[in-house]
Amino acid sequence: MTRWEAFARQVQNLALNKEPSAARLLHQMRKKFPGKAVPGDKYIWVVNDADMKL
Repeated sequence: MTRWEAFARQVQNLALNKEPSAARLLHQMRKKFPGKAVPGDKYIWVVNDADMKL
């Protein structure tokens, strides 16, 4: 695992544990580096209460 992969995983884990700054950083990273998911790979969505009011 590269340092970048380790960093991205750590940010993702923090975001999943409801760390708001990590969730914002993860969102910014995904916008800047969209990439493509591997076929059959699972998607993880971080949703907060404000998102649920749409």
